Formats: sequence, C-alpha cells, structure tokens
Amino acid sequence: MLAYWLNPLIVPPVALGLLGVHTGADQASMIWIVSTATTIYIVLPGVMLYLLRRAGRIQSFEIRNRSSRITPMMGGVAFSLSAIPLVSTHAGASSQLVTLVATCLFIASLMAALLTLRQKLSLHSASFSGLFVIVTWLFLFVPPATGAWFFVDPGLTVVSLLLIPVVAWSRLRTSAHTPAEVVTGIVFGLVTITVSLYILGPVWPQ
Repeated sequence: MLAYWLNPLIVPPVALGLLGVHTGADQASMIWIVSTATTIYIVLPGVMLYLLRRAGRIQSFEIRNRSSRITPMMGGVAFSLSAIPLVSTHAGASSQLVTLVATCLFIASLMAALLTLRQKLSLHSASFSGLFVIVTWLFLFVPPATGAWFFVDPGLTVVSLLLIPVVAWSRLRTSAHTPAEVVTGIVFGLVTITVSLYILGPVWPQ
C-alpha cells in the first residue's frame, strides 16, 4: 500500500508545486502548475499504464519485470518532455525555475529509461532521492519570495531525506527489488538530478 501512495508519479507535481509556492507564484499560476503537472505526470501516465495492463503488456502498475518497463518508461519520457513548455507556460514568476526543474526531471526520466535497457533499478528510490535533491537545492540556493506563505525550510528538507529510507524499505519489504536495485535507484536519483541542476542552472553560490 505504501508503494502506491509514495510512487514515482507524484514526485514531479510535488516538486514543481513546492517550487512554485517557494518562489512566490500567484494563485492562478499555482493552479496552473499543479493542475498541469498532475495531468501530465500522473493522470496521463496512469491512463497509459491502465491501457497497457488491459492489453496484457504489463502485469501490474508496479511493472516488476524489467523488459516490460521499457515501453511505459519511453511513454513517460515523452510526457516529461511535453511537460517542460506546458507547465511553465503560465507559471508566472516561477516560470524560469519551473522550466529548469522540469528539464532536469526529463533528463532523469530519459536516463532511467536508457539504463533500464541494461539494468533494473528502483524507480521509487530514484524518484524520492531526486525529490530530496530538489528540496535541498531550493532550501540552499533559491531564496523564498518575499511574503511567501509557505517555503522550503530545514524541516521539510529533513522530511524529504527521511522519505528515502522509508521508500527503500517498502521496496525491499514487498520484494519488488533487490538491495542492489534499491541502492542503484538511490544513487541514480541523487547523481542525475544534482548533475542536471549543476549544469543547467545557477545552483552553486557565486
């Protein structure tokens, strides 16, 4: 049950929503960011997985068989690419940073799909490790907007860190992954998002 609540699909809308509120997006912009991200990252992939399951292409929404993951992951890459212009279009003051983070999420999804051709990794662990990097980046390098009613603080950063072992435990507990696959997922999420942010945006203080 935990795996269904803490699943990779929820990470992009959560990350982009936190980014929007942290950087002072107005109400209309927040509605656009959250609704568009939810549609592209959760609803559309969910429909795709449902159709693939109905067609017998996958056995479950978790897709534990590595070879069965390739088609839905490439679909996820396409959705992630389309999200870059769509989510940022009406993001207001947060537009540039939304574009940056959405691009990093696309790179991570593409790299994960390519890696899956040769090796299975825990996408749950990778996603929540990536979320931790994004939350930490917001806390360290992106000043909250003046008067923001909510922003990323040390407490939220710690919570995002603690989600990693919780998710990793759930993947091991349900025998969805081996310890090596979970560790690979964690390292992948940490490295891919960190490197993407470092290359694509002004992450480190000048």
